[in-house]
Amino acid sequence: MEGKNRMRFIAGDDERRKDAIDYISKLPGHGIWQIDISKYVKNRSNSQNRLYWQWLEEISDYMGNTSDELHNIFRAKFLGFVEKEVKFRNNEGMVVREIWKELPTTTELSVSEFSEYLLKVEQTVLTAFPDFSFQYPDDYKYAITADKEEKAK
Repeated sequence: MEGKNRMRFIAGDDERRKDAIDYISKLPGHGIWQIDISKYVKNRSNSQNRLYWQWLEEISDYMGNTSDELHNIFRAKFLGFVEKEVKFRNNEGMVVREIWKELPTTTELSVSEFSEYLLKVEQTVLTAFPDFSFQYPDDYKYAITADKEEKAK
């Protein structure tokens, strides 16, 4: 589904589950609909993202790379590359299929996965540059342990 027909429900209670069921029951009878249901996994937290970009700025000031360059370096080092099929027309008008490798986004990492990612960045930088020191904001502990605290609720 694309555009206005795309709908997402986070069904954490009976009322939201009912909303989802009602929505599905009102879909037009014509056409084919795709309905995907999966367990909800919270993506990285705002405090994690703030901490990450703060650290990238600090490393950037120390090393001279831009924050975006460092972001790409860390994604390549810790997340690898994903393959994506790309189709296009060449100069002769023929459809050509190629597999391109691209860096995955950190946006879709879960809170737990992003905690691990942050710890790898921290460990790598402190190991490579023992005289470097990060600034740790008040919510550092929350950014690193948010998933554990969330599961304890």
